[in-house]
Amino acid sequence: DNDLPIYLGASDVMVFPYRNILTSGGVFLALSFGRPIIAPNIGCIPETLDQQENILYNPDDRNGLLQALRTASESRGRLEQVGLQNLDFAKRLMWSDIALQTLKVYVD
Repeated sequence: DNDLPIYLGASDVMVFPYRNILTSGGVFLALSFGRPIIAPNIGCIPETLDQQENILYNPDDRNGLLQALRTASESRGRLEQVGLQNLDFAKRLMWSDIALQTLKVYVD
């Protein structure tokens, strides 16, 4: 646990090669460390990354992850900006706002 910030800080991008997932705490962790994300276009991940320019791929495509990694490699200059956008997005995720949105679902 103590080394996690060191490794995340040294990373260029966070890769989540899930085949099946609903949501991912790792994706939120990557956002909070301002890292660009490569993840499958499944579960809640697309909604979580809705406003960001992260790289989503089809996990059913045999070469989906490989192509996503190539895309990231070809756009290395853009990755830092995507990471900064992710950090800004993570700072706006407040539990109080999430609670109010959840309450609206049940009250409305």
